[in-house]
Amino acid sequence: MLDCIPQFQTTLDCMSDNRQTTLNRLITGIHEAIALPSSAFELVQLVNSPEVTPSELSDVIRQDPALATKVLSRANSSHYGLSHSITDLTHAINLLGLNEIRNLALTLGMGQQFSTPKKAGRFCRESLWHHSVMVACVAESLAVKVNHLTPEVFYTAGLLHDLGWILMDHYMPRPFQQTLALIKSGTRRELAEKRVFTIEHTLLGAALGEKWNLPEEVLCAMLYHHQPHSYEGPHQALVNAVSIANYFVDQHVLFSVGFSTAQFPGDDIFLTVGMDGQQSQTMIENLPNLLNRAEELSNTSGDPIPLN
Repeated sequence: MLDCIPQFQTTLDCMSDNRQTTLNRLITGIHEAIALPSSAFELVQLVNSPEVTPSELSDVIRQDPALATKVLSRANSSHYGLSHSITDLTHAINLLGLNEIRNLALTLGMGQQFSTPKKAGRFCRESLWHHSVMVACVAESLAVKVNHLTPEVFYTAGLLHDLGWILMDHYMPRPFQQTLALIKSGTRRELAEKRVFTIEHTLLGAALGEKWNLPEEVLCAMLYHHQPHSYEGPHQALVNAVSIANYFVDQHVLFSVGFSTAQFPGDDIFLTVGMDGQQSQTMIENLPNLLNRAEELSNTSGDPIPLN
């Protein structure tokens, strides 16, 4: 389990046999209970193929009316400024590009699983999901800023960075609320999670991500986004970008769990993506534009995303 990430194995080694067994049963049970919709999974796989054609993507999208509607809606949005409406899926795919199709499929597929309305105190399940999509958009923009060749991977890592919390809320809601109460009362996040769940949400999310065969770099970002200094490896840019994106969204747009949980990553982390104080201010000023994109990607109701 997560053999490519030493911290996970170290955590397992420190657990009792009973706790390891409980953890494995938990992850296996969740994995068997959920899966990306088949159309979303097939699209993500197809887009990764260098030989895929817009016609092939269109054939898959037509099988999912919700996804087809989302693709056409995105193509006809004000972002593209067309003077005429697009009604043909292949035309829409050509306009949006493969990366945008992947992002739409993954976001809609995950949203169908995890964005059902629920409130408990200041926590709102929809806000946690919207926070995740917003972090994805900011991380993607940071990838473009540093001229990274795979901004779609940054988007995916941002979208899934809090998967562990999403799972805790859905499958263990009462312990999850106990954890949030401990954090809000002053207990450090990681200690509260370990006290209630044995492991942190970062580890739980990454463990399920491995069962979904997510790329190693995405697993690393999921695992280290709260502690980027603890990561040493080839995916530092991605880990740092998701950490920064999570902090920006938490502080300036939308809390993940109803109150702030993201600590300042550190000036050195910002500098790794070429951001000084002035550039950070520019990013803050650009957040409304990224919020509009997040709303188009994630919000099926058409209502504005509620902010902090």
